Amino acid sequence: MSTVEMEVFSNTQLIIMTVLMLLGGEVLTSILGLYLSSFKISKPETKESRVSSVCQNPPKHTSFPGLEIEKPINVDVECNINSLDDDHSLKPNSIKFLAWVALGYFSVVHITASTFSNCGFVPTNENMVAFKKNSGLLLILIPQILLGNTEMGYGHLLSFSHSCLLAVTVLGFILVEFIIFCSMEWSSGALDGLNSNQKLIGALFQVVNSRHTGESVVDLSIISPAILVLFVVMMYLPPYTSFMPVKQQVISETGQKCKNRRKSLAQCLLFSPLSILAIFVILICVSEREKLKKDPLNFNVLNITMEVVSAYGNVGFSTGYSCKRQLEPDSSCKDAWFGFVGRWSNMGKLILILVMFFGRLKKFSINGGKAWKLS
Repeated sequence: MSTVEMEVFSNTQLIIMTVLMLLGGEVLTSILGLYLSSFKISKPETKESRVSSVCQNPPKHTSFPGLEIEKPINVDVECNINSLDDDHSLKPNSIKFLAWVALGYFSVVHITASTFSNCGFVPTNENMVAFKKNSGLLLILIPQILLGNTEMGYGHLLSFSHSCLLAVTVLGFILVEFIIFCSMEWSSGALDGLNSNQKLIGALFQVVNSRHTGESVVDLSIISPAILVLFVVMMYLPPYTSFMPVKQQVISETGQKCKNRRKSLAQCLLFSPLSILAIFVILICVSEREKLKKDPLNFNVLNITMEVVSAYGNVGFSTGYSCKRQLEPDSSCKDAWFGFVGRWSNMGKLILILVMFFGRLKKFSINGGKAWKLS
């Protein structure tokens, strides 16, 4: 969501920005978390370790004249049960192995994608329009987008069934978007100059990017408002959104169902993410109220909402700004390759910065608003 043209930066500046984006990305911070957690793991003396010690050094058989004392029967039982439990010593090794796997994923996929996107090959999100006829490049980028789509951390590795449901949900969203996008934009100006194969791949690339990437091969300002609303919904949904037909019960460590947990005051006062986004949209509409009156074709609530939700989802979709849509033409106006936010006031930009931080920390507020009961 650039506010200046990326082409004005030198190669050194682009490299510095690329490094900053890599350092602040979810994948690298997750890798650092894995390495740091491996140092925190200790193996305290537990019942299992004591039983293991007894199993390795069982009580010796003792006998007296006319009396024999056998080792306790429960020692064998506990040894057999303990052998069936998970080996806690595997946890540090598993975390280290997972960290190396994540580092390999980061090196191969993300550095390659970042090199394409930020080192001159694809300078900005809007300039992907220049590559809409390069179907081969788009097909190469689509798997990288999907691989990074649900990379949010390793604190809760999903089960096989949950992972399958997540994958089916993601593919389902893409299929629905693809069908709607093709049915409404096939003959529109957004896909002009493309043959049927290029339109199919371009449409697929566009809808895949609508979740958490933000590269665009079409001018979003000329596509149907219905498609924009669909993109807004997809950008709002967290990456771990999945359709779970079976209700999952949360079980505590003691095996008891978690019921009636007392909420803290802060949790009760939190608004839902949707409510907070609505507040941000209102604040930006207030800060840009003069432009909403004078330039309604560029500054309208839908475009502002899309910019806000795109910032919250850390996506980067933007409708941009066109001097041709001005009701009162300004001779000094010049079209530029940067986002719609580039035409906002300083106050509006500061509010959008807060939205982006709020989006990066969404996992701390995703359960907010549950104290509010609507009836």
